[in-house]
Amino acid sequence: MIDVVVQPVVEVHQPVGFKIFFRKEPDFDTSKVEEVDGVEFATNPENSFYPLREEKGRYVYETYVTFTKTGNIWLPGIYVTVDGVEYKSRSYPVYVVEKMEIDDTFLKVKLVSDKDAYRLQDTIHIGFCMYSKLSHVSRRPAIDEEELPEGVWKEMLLDSLFANHSAAGLDEVTFDYYATGIKGFRSWLKEHFDIREFVINLFDEEQEMEELDGTLYIKTNIFSARLTPREKGEFSIHPGIFDYTLYKSDVDYSVGSATVRLASNPLKIEVI
Repeated sequence: MIDVVVQPVVEVHQPVGFKIFFRKEPDFDTSKVEEVDGVEFATNPENSFYPLREEKGRYVYETYVTFTKTGNIWLPGIYVTVDGVEYKSRSYPVYVVEKMEIDDTFLKVKLVSDKDAYRLQDTIHIGFCMYSKLSHVSRRPAIDEEELPEGVWKEMLLDSLFANHSAAGLDEVTFDYYATGIKGFRSWLKEHFDIREFVINLFDEEQEMEELDGTLYIKTNIFSARLTPREKGEFSIHPGIFDYTLYKSDVDYSVGSATVRLASNPLKIEVI
């Protein structure tokens, strides 16, 4: 009923974004927050979570939080009442350091499916997930201008992506390089599958905290899709590749950024 999202690694005394998600709109003036030494909110969500905004079927409250001492600090429990029933958020540990050094553990990307094998009548669910220790990560296509078709340039593709909020409105080059990071993906999908739904997460919505290989991250879906196969066989999706820029601060983007080119795993789909 209630979830929170915050960087799992932060620098001491540096404010970072803090999001609270509700599956239903909470009752007015019913919230409370546990007191935890070393945790200070810019606007305390005690008593009221307003203003709220709607995001993909959830309600979101946003503020900033500052950690005033180093070490592992567990987030305070947040209580909210919905339709007269009280709920408590799950608490997560935040590792607070004097100075944060970005390394290869800060960002992981993964192509996933809901099953290993499917039948012809099944619906296949796939997704491209980004796991980050930082709140703000931007991505750009991992392609040089000379690789693009004649008359096409990166800014043109970016404009196309933001003008079309569904995959159906995108040209093949924009779909492959900007939306999914997989060269030749759209034509390959159309050859082997019927696309029931394809959702591109342009604005990094629907975030959640999740562990990957024992490490806590902010999980963001880059895209998700529902497909039905046209034929039996084993199919392989190539890795999705982007250039990612990671920002140490989501308040001042000029502070301590790093850019890496990162490829996901390939994904095998078997239809029996």
